[in-house]
Amino acid sequence: MITQERTLWTNHQETAAALNWEKTWDLVQLGVCQSPSDRVVIAHRQDHPSLGLCIDTAHLALGAPYGFNPLTGKGYDDNEFSALLDRLAKVPAEKIFYVELADVITPDQANPLGGGSEFDDWQNNNPAPRGPAFVWAFCGRPVPLVGRNAGRSIENERHLGGARVLEILEVLFKNGFRGMLTFLS
Repeated sequence: MITQERTLWTNHQETAAALNWEKTWDLVQLGVCQSPSDRVVIAHRQDHPSLGLCIDTAHLALGAPYGFNPLTGKGYDDNEFSALLDRLAKVPAEKIFYVELADVITPDQANPLGGGSEFDDWQNNNPAPRGPAFVWAFCGRPVPLVGRNAGRSIENERHLGGARVLEILEVLFKNGFRGMLTFLS
């Protein structure tokens, strides 16, 4: 079994937008094999049963173009989220191999990353070439419905997370997903 997960660790907005989970779903559906000479890549749709998706709920919440932008604190509005759920519901349940349950602290529009956020010190001391979404996910990735540090670091409702994990799971379960769930924080 090969599982493809869309990651969001990049400093380039164009790359981040191109690496959304739907693009990863396209790759899973696309069978890629190399010719014997290893010079030509042959690609065609083949729906291989051993290729599937990993859905990381934190990556959905921070992914361009619909997720939070840690540099502005904006994003993830109700209409975009609803459209995301509609698209996610169209993925056949058997092609989602597992789901990583992780949340993200909702970025504060008044104090975004680099503008007074609680993670600015970490970012300044640990320059991350993989971009602001990496910094935000690394520093602010609580266990869903529990919060960071087993709930000991909750200062306000924003710290409980904003990935809307239960709504994502509801769509996946209604669609027939019965696969593996993992927790990451």
